Amino acid sequence: NSFKTVAQTVYDAKPHGVLLAPIFYHEALPFFDLFKSTGIPFVFFNTNIPEVHPLSFIGQNLYQSGRVGAELMYFGLQGQCHFVVLHIGEDIQNSIHLSEKEKGFRDFLEEKDKEGIKVTTLNLGNPSGPSFEKQIISLLSDPQLKGIFVSTSKGTFIVASILECNHRIGVRLIGYDLLEESVRYLRSGTIDFLINQNPKRQAFLGISHLANKLLFRKETPVTDLFPLEIITQQNFESYLASGIH
Repeated sequence: NSFKTVAQTVYDAKPHGVLLAPIFYHEALPFFDLFKSTGIPFVFFNTNIPEVHPLSFIGQNLYQSGRVGAELMYFGLQGQCHFVVLHIGEDIQNSIHLSEKEKGFRDFLEEKDKEGIKVTTLNLGNPSGPSFEKQIISLLSDPQLKGIFVSTSKGTFIVASILECNHRIGVRLIGYDLLEESVRYLRSGTIDFLINQNPKRQAFLGISHLANKLLFRKETPVTDLFPLEIITQQNFESYLASGIH
């Protein structure tokens, strides 16, 4: 509801261009028709909806991102394994970006081992809710649980804190983005890998593409895909120091 309210406010302001991450698929669709009807160009970042023909999309191949997550999870493990995909604080039925990641994750593991790997998906609500920690602790009771893949940056560090508080070792934890809290658990080794989506640079390039189109009449790329950056305990210091994130 807040998204629809803000989107309507944006449209009423008659902007020259719009940059947005359309993570609420169904709620966003009517506004693209409004933007097009009045000639307002729009650029997507993070999540693409190609059928509405944005001026440009900036982000990553989300399906391939999920496959990378699965490859990191699967590497070096043998025998019966239980992996969990966690969608935290999102409506998976209304979130194309999460569905694509999960599909890539599942497809990779199915191609590798159909018999020895079990993949469970959990859609969890607000991480501060009373049942969140109980559900995570319930997962940890499974001795075959070998890894947790969190599909968004939200909640990864909270899952890490629960793992740490319960002294649960041997569970590989993979999430997204270099949030300050997540970096702390990456440094301690509780989070094994972070796939960096570089949201700051995504937004920067989105504004740049709009400026090139509106001010300089330059053509903009239809798709501007970022590399899938894997950040580990060993390389995050040099990555942060590089200033490219």
